Amino acid sequence: MKKKLLFFSIIILIVLSVIIFKMYASDYVADENINQEELPPAKDVLNVKNGKYVLAFSEANDTRENKGSFFVINKEGVYLSRSKELDISSPIAFKQQGNEAYLVNNSSNKRYSVNLASGEIKNIEAKKQNDGQSFTLYANEEYVIYDVANDYNKNQQLVYWNPKTPEDKKIMTIPNGFAQSIYVYNDVAYITTSDPDAIEYVHQVNLKTGKLLNSKKLKLKSEEYTQNGLPSNQSIIMFNKKLYVAVTKTTVIPATENYESDVDEYAGRLIQLNPKTLEIEKKLQLMIKISIRIH
Repeated sequence: MKKKLLFFSIIILIVLSVIIFKMYASDYVADENINQEELPPAKDVLNVKNGKYVLAFSEANDTRENKGSFFVINKEGVYLSRSKELDISSPIAFKQQGNEAYLVNNSSNKRYSVNLASGEIKNIEAKKQNDGQSFTLYANEEYVIYDVANDYNKNQQLVYWNPKTPEDKKIMTIPNGFAQSIYVYNDVAYITTSDPDAIEYVHQVNLKTGKLLNSKKLKLKSEEYTQNGLPSNQSIIMFNKKLYVAVTKTTVIPATENYESDVDEYAGRLIQLNPKTLEIEKKLQLMIKISIRIH
């Protein structure tokens, strides 16, 4: 019983937690009440002294291309510093490893890192990388890895490197749609992808050799597939030498006399996989159901 509670606690923490080092790294913040005249002057390097959070914020309008900036705020929510305008649009993942926080976007091709000790901002793209949006980002002490998605119907690229040698970036290709989640264990990356029909796959990649070791289509029932058109960055993790993938079901209930809008209901399962063969060993029903009413 204790092992089960620990396991589900780990899954929940993966979904909900924000990685902490001396500061927090957050994807974006929406604050319609920000007075542009009260913001600090834009600079090439962030002033991180006395800062508590680093935010990536983008804005789109009808008169210019999508642009964005990094911001530093303190624990009271006061804006202390901001970067000059960068090619940031719809930041989708902001991961921290040590003093470095890495950012990818799903509406622009540029990708950046922020040093949380110095405030320096760097481009993290590979030199020979094709243009394309990103949906998934992963970082640990040995690897930083993100996807480059050019076309939903074509194979996509993975860009990865060791944080100690950021100039030595490697590129490899994986099949079957956009990446949803990445997990690295002992130099092997496990990646889930989804094709245009929301059919899910899991892949095994040797990061030392850059070779695709195995790919499997997950044999799931129709009610177990993720019923949305885009990747959802679902969780994947190794636990007690078993691989676990979360799959979700979305059901749209039409509006009725009692509701002015539809209700989306989310439930899901944990799929236990053999990490060597990627075969499904068992399915665990999650006893959690979340309803969201959209007004």
